[in-house]
Amino acid sequence: MALKAGAVRIGHGLNIVHHSEIIPLCTKTCFELCPVSNVITASSARLDLRLSTAPILLGLGIPVSISPDDPGKFGYEDTTVDYFCAGVSFNWTLKHFKLIAIHSINYSICSEGNKIRMMKTFNERWNKWLEQLQ
Repeated sequence: MALKAGAVRIGHGLNIVHHSEIIPLCTKTCFELCPVSNVITASSARLDLRLSTAPILLGLGIPVSISPDDPGKFGYEDTTVDYFCAGVSFNWTLKHFKLIAIHSINYSICSEGNKIRMMKTFNERWNKWLEQLQ
């Protein structure tokens, strides 16, 4: 099992909430939500993003990130559409999105030095963006 092996990130593992005995092992693993990919690949099953367990995981304090999965395959280039779908489906606020961005940085697979630089840049750009909104 990936959790016992010390996985830092797990893609498409959001159904972990159905296994309550494993939840305590999840606090140091980030679970990737891939909204557009999930909808496209499960279109025959009529997947409703509002039924995703991502908000439950986030509410339990388990790290969640938003990932595009394979944007080139689906004809887009970034995570904007994924963030939009998650925001609309879960009624997430800027606080949710900031937390998700922080999880994305903290659980990225890069050096600690790069994580520190990314977090500094993110916070500077976030604060500048908020100032522009006022």
